[in-house]
Amino acid sequence: MNFNELREKHKQFVYEGYEIKEYSGDIKITFEFLITPDIKFHPEITFPHVKWKLGLENLVFNLGLVEMISYWKATCSPEIVIKAGYLNEDQIKWWKELLIKGLGEFFYKNKIDFTKSDLVNIVSHPELVSGSNIEMPKQVRHDTELQKRDLILVGGGKDSAVTLETIERKGSNCLLLNPTEAAKKIATASGCKNPIIIRRTIDPKLLELNGKGYLNGHTPFSAYLAFLSTMAAVLYDYKTIVVSNEASSNEGNVEFHGLIVNHQYSKSVEFEEKFSQYSKKYLSSDVNYYSFLRDLNDLDIARQFSRFEKYHQIFRSCNVGSKMGGIWCGKCSKCLFSYLILYPFLGDKLKSYFGKDLLGDENLAPIMEQLLQLPGKFKPFECVGTKEEIEYAMLLGILKSKGRNIPKLLEKFKDQISILVLGVGREGSSTLEFLKKYLPEKQIGTTDKKDGEDYLEKLKEYDIIIKSPGIPYLPAIKKARDDGKIISSSTQIFFDLFEGKIIGATGTKGKSTTASLIYEVLKSGGLDVYLVGNIGQPALEMLDKIDEN
Repeated sequence: MNFNELREKHKQFVYEGYEIKEYSGDIKITFEFLITPDIKFHPEITFPHVKWKLGLENLVFNLGLVEMISYWKATCSPEIVIKAGYLNEDQIKWWKELLIKGLGEFFYKNKIDFTKSDLVNIVSHPELVSGSNIEMPKQVRHDTELQKRDLILVGGGKDSAVTLETIERKGSNCLLLNPTEAAKKIATASGCKNPIIIRRTIDPKLLELNGKGYLNGHTPFSAYLAFLSTMAAVLYDYKTIVVSNEASSNEGNVEFHGLIVNHQYSKSVEFEEKFSQYSKKYLSSDVNYYSFLRDLNDLDIARQFSRFEKYHQIFRSCNVGSKMGGIWCGKCSKCLFSYLILYPFLGDKLKSYFGKDLLGDENLAPIMEQLLQLPGKFKPFECVGTKEEIEYAMLLGILKSKGRNIPKLLEKFKDQISILVLGVGREGSSTLEFLKKYLPEKQIGTTDKKDGEDYLEKLKEYDIIIKSPGIPYLPAIKKARDDGKIISSSTQIFFDLFEGKIIGATGTKGKSTTASLIYEVLKSGGLDVYLVGNIGQPALEMLDKIDEN
């Protein structure tokens, strides 16, 4: 059946109620949904080793609202009737927006025009609740003060590992939902001894309907986690919920009916801010929900993750592979992206982690075209980074190879790398010379103050900007970064490519003196040591002359 036929047959979706039971020290919540005339669903969620607290019914009610999205989408019924509780106009507006933006990919893939005024009407008023078979839940926000400690959501990817290794962990705990083996191993490797593991059961009837041709597709899973973790924070007494959503999740995939569809919408800063406001107003005044990695992009996270070796063989991010025993399938956009973004830092070690050399597999070229968003292509519907990050990872991969045995996919797509050297004094000229050594046929842009007052206009034309230290971090450069451009430097490239020990001196005054003293002390001690940087010897010029020792 198609969209219109389903809506005609199933005119209403009803959130009828929920049941809370305690048994064997756990809490089991069962939700009751009805698609008229006669399709009923009873999904369940179990919170382990905790006692029910009176007055938390409102949190259960809201958890049911985000749960219902997965079931409503099967028929896209034109009316949603809320009998399990009451929503005011402000809340109805909030949930409608989540429905539209959170299901953007679902609408796109099913060719549904979500802009139709009659797409869905959410009906909620007290009479509906009092007339149903459940008692009116207490529509009150939880205002009790919680313990000042963190509840960290853990998945199986590199992001969770970086958060666990970086954040202050005193008094914190891990929260996992239906964890994969990778997620459990990451929690264990991090030293999380007694994680809270919540179990969610999808009603099998939904899968039966999908098999019969009812609508199916992506739902805003991270939105579900936001509501779930808020309830967990209150039940288990944690003030702060920590997630690991990065800056790259703000970028959308494709425009559809005037909306930028974003596969990662519920990981975006927009959702994070809107959920935090909703939570403070309607769920709990004391719970804080935030992403620890919000200011980092996927490239930054890969750089940090490369230092945490104990996770390298156990992390998994492949959705296809998770259904095949927890492997990297080696054929999807998530696998190729993960391999590519880590390649500059882990190199050929990745072959053993992924089971093969993904950058040597030319069958993955069509996926590479999507990741680079070539003409006619758009970013895959997966949790992958931006094309600018991919270009920078490719650049580092090529420079790391020093022109020898460049991986096939990097060689094939190297012309897509867009580079601008900003400032062409001593260090900028050295950077340009270094890049041309390994990309001799590549057109590399340059711009400098001496080119005129509008020299920063060139930033708009390139994806990777390598800034010389003589150029201050001007507003135009900050805007370029906010727009997704990669702002790097010769020093950062040196850090990314050199595998030996680096000692850096920072500060307002005395850097050169301090660095020189360190150099002389180490040299006098018989160590193989070099002094590089803006003291007179550009670092990149030394890369070919020094090694990890």
